[in-house]
This record gives sequence, C-alpha cells and structure tokens, in this order.
Amino acid sequence: MSWLDVVPVALVTAAWLVGPGAALSYAIGLRGLSAWGMAPTLSMLIVPITAVLADKLGVRWSPVVVLVATAVVVALAVAVSLLLRRIAPPRRTDPRRVLAGAALGLLPAFAIGWYVMVEGMGEPDQLSQTYDAIFHYSALSHILDSGNASSMAMGTLGNVATPTTFYPAGWHGLTSLVVLSTGVPIAVAANVVAGVIAMLVWPLSCMVLVRQLIGRSTAAMAVTGAVSVAFTAFPWGLLGFGVLWPNLLGIAMAPAGVAMVLAATSLAREDVIGRRRAMALAPLVVVACAFAHPNTVFSLIVVCLFPIATSILRWALRLRRAGRTGRAVTGVSAAALLFLGAWGYVARAPMFAEVRSHVWPPFETPARAVGEALLSAPNGKPALWALSLVAVIGAVVAWRLRTSRWLVAAFAGTAFLYVVTASINRPSTQFITGYWYNDSFRLAAMLPLTAVPLAVLGITRLADQLGALLAKAPAPAATVPPGMVVAGADQPEGAEPAGRRSLLRTPTVLSLVVLLAMAPLTKFFYVGTNTAIVAGTYAIEPVPQNSTLVDRTEQAFLDDLEAKLPEDALVANNPWDGSTVMLAEVGRRALFPHANIPWSDDQKYLAANLDEAGRDPEVCRAADRLGVHHLLMANRTFWPHDARNLDYPGLRVSASDPAFELLAQAGTVKLYRLAACDAGQTVTSR
Repeated sequence: MSWLDVVPVALVTAAWLVGPGAALSYAIGLRGLSAWGMAPTLSMLIVPITAVLADKLGVRWSPVVVLVATAVVVALAVAVSLLLRRIAPPRRTDPRRVLAGAALGLLPAFAIGWYVMVEGMGEPDQLSQTYDAIFHYSALSHILDSGNASSMAMGTLGNVATPTTFYPAGWHGLTSLVVLSTGVPIAVAANVVAGVIAMLVWPLSCMVLVRQLIGRSTAAMAVTGAVSVAFTAFPWGLLGFGVLWPNLLGIAMAPAGVAMVLAATSLAREDVIGRRRAMALAPLVVVACAFAHPNTVFSLIVVCLFPIATSILRWALRLRRAGRTGRAVTGVSAAALLFLGAWGYVARAPMFAEVRSHVWPPFETPARAVGEALLSAPNGKPALWALSLVAVIGAVVAWRLRTSRWLVAAFAGTAFLYVVTASINRPSTQFITGYWYNDSFRLAAMLPLTAVPLAVLGITRLADQLGALLAKAPAPAATVPPGMVVAGADQPEGAEPAGRRSLLRTPTVLSLVVLLAMAPLTKFFYVGTNTAIVAGTYAIEPVPQNSTLVDRTEQAFLDDLEAKLPEDALVANNPWDGSTVMLAEVGRRALFPHANIPWSDDQKYLAANLDEAGRDPEVCRAADRLGVHHLLMANRTFWPHDARNLDYPGLRVSASDPAFELLAQAGTVKLYRLAACDAGQTVTSR
C-alpha cells in the first residue's frame, strides 16, 4: 500500500475526528473557528460514550451506531439550544479574513505533518516497534473481534477468565471506526490516525487557543499552524516514545480545553465561545479528555490553574476597591482550600496509586533540565534555537499585556514539572508528578501547550517591528520610464502605488514574511529532527536485537499466519516475542494479548507447561477450557534484558516433539497445532 493510497483513509479519519463534533458544535451555538476547533474534542465525547452505551445495550460497535448516536445527540442539543436561546444565543462568527487566515495556516501544518509522517514511518503499514504498541494493537484487534469498544471493558483486552477493568479507549474506538469504514489493516489505521491528530487536530486546537488569547488576528491564525507542528516535544515526541497514541490524542485536544476556560473566566479577548456556554461545556470537555487519557485532565488542571487564579484575584481586587475586603479574603481563602483539599485527596487516592508508583531515575542536572525546557529540547533532543527565541519574545509580550501574564506563569509551571522529573524524580516528588507516571516524556509534551501561543505572539510582535521599520523607510526609487503616466491622482511619478505598499505591509503579510525567514533558521521547521524522532520507533534493525518487536521475517510470515489459522482461533504465544502484534494484525486472538495484565490460573499454567502437552494431561485440560489449539513461536528480539521474558518458559517447543504439528515456518518463526490435545488424548513424546 502506497502513501497515495492512504490519502482517502486520511480523509475518512479527518471526517471521524471532526464530523460528529462539528455537527454538535453548530447545534450548541458555536460558529466559525470555535466550532471547528472544538469539533475534535466534542467528537471524542460522542465516540467513547457511544461505545460505553452500546456495550450496555448489547449493540455491536460499528460506524452506523456512532452516526445514529451523533444524530440523536445533535437533535437534543438543538432542542436545548432553542430553549436557552435568550441566555446563550449562537455566537457570531469571525470575519472572513480571520477564517481565511486560519485556513491558510492549516496548509503548512498539513504539508509539514505529512512529510514527517511519511518519512518517519517509512511505509503506511509499518508496525511500531514499542512496548505500548503491543497493548494498542491488541486493543484494536479486540474491538474488531468482539464488537465492543467500551472503555469500561478495555483494561484486560477481553482476556479470558479475568475481570474487566477501565482503560481510556477514545483513541481505540476512533481508530477502529477507521478500520471498519475503510477496510485497511490495523497498522495502517493506527499510523494514519496518529498522523491526522498531529497535523489537523493539534493545529486546530492551538488556533482556538490563540484566537482566544489574541483576538481577531488574521496574522496570528496564518502562522499558528506551522508553529504548532514545529515543536519536537509535541506532537512528534509522543510518536517517538511509547508510542503514546492515547496521550497524543488527549494533549492535542488540550488547547481547546484551555480556550474554553479562558471564555469561562472572562480572560478571552473578543471571546468566540461565550462565558455561559463555556461553563456548561467545561465538564464535557473534561470527560472527553479523560476518555482520551486521564493524565490529559491533570495537564489541563496545571495550565488552567493560572487563568483561574488570575480571574479569582481580579475578582478579589475589584471587591477590595469596592470596600468589601472581607468578602474578597474569604473568597480567595475558600478557593485555595478547595484546591488544596482536592489535591490532597487525589494525592492519596488508591485509584492513582499504581500510576504514581512508576519509577524513572533522573538523568539530568537541574540546570541542564531548565535549559532544555527553555530551548524546547527535553530529554536530550536537539535545541530549537530560533523557535525558542521567538517564544521568549512572546513571553515578554505576554507579560507586558498584563492580562496574558498567566500564560508565562503556566509555561513556568509546566517547565517546573519537567525539571522535577528529569533531574530529581524521587518518591517525595511523586505527589505532584505521579499523575503522568513520573515520566519526563509525558510532562515534556505539555510544554508546547503554552510555548505555541508564546511563539505566535513573538512572531506577530516581530512582524509589528518590521512594519514600523518599513514605515520609516523612504519610498522606492522610480521604476518606470520617464514620461510614463502612472495611475493615481496625487502619486509622485515612479513611486510604488500606495495600495500595493499598504498590502505588503499588512500584519498578515509581515507575519508570513517573518515565518518564511524562520524556515532556513529552523531547517524548515525542524522536519529533519522530528522525522528522526518518529522514525526511532518504527525502524527495524538490520540485525534485529534488543528493540525489534516484529522483524522482517515475522512481517513476511503474516500471510501464512492468516491463511493457516481459523478466524476464531485463540493462539498460545509469548507476548515478548512480537507474536501478539502479529496476531492482532491478521485479526486472530492471542492467549496473552499484552505483556503486563493479569492472567488466569489456566493461562499461567500453559505459560509454564505447554511444552509438556505430550506428557502432562492437565495441559490439554487447561487448553480445552480456554479454547487454545495453536501455538505461535516468533523471534525473541525485543527487550531480552527484561526479566518478564522468563515468565513463559513453556511456550518454546522442539520441532521434533510429536505433541505439536508444524503448520508453517519461516526461519525460527513457527506456527504449531496442539496435536497432543486432539480428542482429549495425550501423545507420548520423546
């Protein structure tokens, strides 16, 4: 499959990401950029909630179910909006020039994002060679096999004989819709969804935030798209670590959530959402982010804490000036106690105990970590000097604006969290970093949430300065032959037409000039750096070892695997040898669908003793109870240093063992049938 063939898949993905939410956005009274910018977030409210309800009602997951649910939700939203029309009328859209600027700004985001995706991933069906990918591919396979995309049942991947648990399945539900709508393999759908989130959802979401910060600025809209996809830490960092696809979706929606809070706190400039509407939608945005990934909610809390605190302090100062100091002190104290109480509760809540317990040793000095945060170079990535410089200029601008000082404080807050994880990270710091698994990569992904609007502010300020310099410059020398009549009644002969001068000196054109000037300084917005980051998780080593999950031999074996295994087969496998991903890609169930979820007693017994099928009758009894009739042995080339590799000693058998019938082989990759368990009889082996 070529990348040209993938274009329709990308369009379908964009339709699922934006379509349901756009319909709901217009139904609740949003218009223009606010409607389209909020659309992915509202889509991720509809899709996972529909999946939960479909499971409760016993309805099989399908695109039709989501379309019907969208129609119902939109109809209800229209009815409620009509009832509340007087107190929350539809918002007026921005002028056409602002919308045109936003559309223009998306074009470089598409171009840069597409280049990084194509060059970084290599092929559309290339599998991610990462630990987390084992779970994500298995989750997609489970949804397609079971017809159940509910987050309430995703934690154990439909694992037999173990209770279901919660896992945020917004990304998985969306990606499964792409598979069901287009028929592409799981790997293609996963790659395209990740790419579209990076090149469409994230820029759109950033545009809404910038719009709320700066107001009706065509210039800001025109440059936001390119700036948003230039940062390495996000979106590309989460495609090069993990891979953290659910986190990618959650953080991509976060700027729209911040924009909603700015409307609710009356800190937005020329607000396009509305205070009452924002306050009503805020809980729904939190739910949508939680279904993408819960730590997105904590990321929102960190960033939004600063505009909320700003709003409360402004309210208190107004009361103080009105002579109501006691009420102001009481209000501020109550807000502080509420926040500290909620923080104290969450810091001790058992539901987050496992997340907080993850240990990542520090790898930087505090001074170096601070420098990395300021230079947008976390986790040892290359410094983004030019982009960081304009962000610093933007920070100065934001501080001088006074109403935007919270943005500088929010950047400092996210940088502080990164510095703690990168350079300190000990048990005593887990009460503030534990909600991101104490992981510097996840916390680094928060930095562009504030760095993008700061960089946009910096570019537009440089454009203003450039315009001021041009205004002081003398008019160009004559460029027309002597004696030629020049249009314009009072214009000196040979001078540049005034209309042309004014057009070339508009803030939008000047901002684009500054952006173009940054292209060589950033080596075209760091596409080389970001491509290398993405490629790191997809590359297959020439001699697979240590970090290759599915090597080329195993990929070539997929056709045989699909042909030899019945569609309803449950296959014994070692999840550490890539077999789980291979089975997910061909739509067959793995006995061990991930490397780290609870197993039943029968599963544990087979993991330790399946190779004794010819001698131990209990093996066949356990296999029969589970419905296991096949064994897949793949190449053990992934994380051989991890002790959990040793938890499956019974899943390596000899080709000469008559208890196992060899069905297909490619090198050391082998597919067996459990011949010893035919008709419940034991086959004696040597």
